[in-house]
Amino acid sequence: SLGWFDERFLTRGPVGIARFQGKLVAFASVWASAERAEAEVDLMRYSAAAPPAVMRYLLVELCFWAQREGYEAFNLGMVPLAGIRRSAVAPMWHQVTSLFKRAGERYYNFEGLRDFKQWFHPNWEPSYLVSVGGTKRPILIANIAALISARPAR
Repeated sequence: SLGWFDERFLTRGPVGIARFQGKLVAFASVWASAERAEAEVDLMRYSAAAPPAVMRYLLVELCFWAQREGYEAFNLGMVPLAGIRRSAVAPMWHQVTSLFKRAGERYYNFEGLRDFKQWFHPNWEPSYLVSVGGTKRPILIANIAALISARPAR
C-alpha cells in the first residue's frame, strides 16, 4: 500500500489540498468509484511547514466534499500489516511478517498510520490475499510491493 508521487497520475482525479498562510502544505489524492459508490483517499503528503493536525483537517474536508458530491461512502484506505499478531503462538507466517513489520517501522510508520486513521472511528474490514504457501509467499509479497511502490515504465 505504499505509493509513489507521480505528478501526471495526480492530474487524473480529484486532489484535496490544504494551504497555510497562502502556501500549499498538504494534499491527498482521491480514487473515485463509478456511480459515486465510494471515494477513497490514496496518496497523502504534507510538508514541514504544515500546522499540526493538517491531515485530519484535510481528510475531514474530503469527507464533506464526497458527501456534497453524492458519494455513498468514504474509504480511508488500508493500513499495511495491521492484522499481524505478535505472539509466540501465532502462526509462523505472522511471526515472520511481524519481524518484517518491526524492521520496516523505521521507514514506514505502520502503527502510526493505524492510530491516525483510528481517530476517525472507521469500520475496519480485513483484506486478504490468497497465495501459495512455503518459500514462494515472500517472493509474491515482494513483487506486489514492487508493483505498488515502483515508478511505472515510461
